[in-house]
Amino acid sequence: MKRQLFVQLDSESPGAVKVSKKVGNKLLFAQKKYFSHFVKHMDLLDSIKRNLPQSIYALAKIEKKDVANITKIVLFYESVGALKMKASLIQGRKVKAPFIEYEQIIFEMGISPKPAAGRAMLRLVRRR
Repeated sequence: MKRQLFVQLDSESPGAVKVSKKVGNKLLFAQKKYFSHFVKHMDLLDSIKRNLPQSIYALAKIEKKDVANITKIVLFYESVGALKMKASLIQGRKVKAPFIEYEQIIFEMGISPKPAAGRAMLRLVRRR
């Protein structure tokens, strides 16, 4: 069975908190800006899954981006539970390598502001 992560924007959910809340394999965002930040940097998650970098520095080199910027994005994804960091020693140095346990990330976003109209769901599936 594929490991899936459901990412949901739901400001009305009683389980949603200021930034995010991870419940099982569901990640709830209460604010659109954090949900948008998650979606904006999806290419980085894809690069981590494809390239299996041994460190954040190696990931920055692969992406040809500044290490500080990559670090901020990786720490955001780690803080919401989308990826994990694995500590190891490489040539006597302690490094942390980002890795993703999920094979599929599914987005769900309520788009109907009218409670009487029911809830329409936009479902985007990103498959590898």
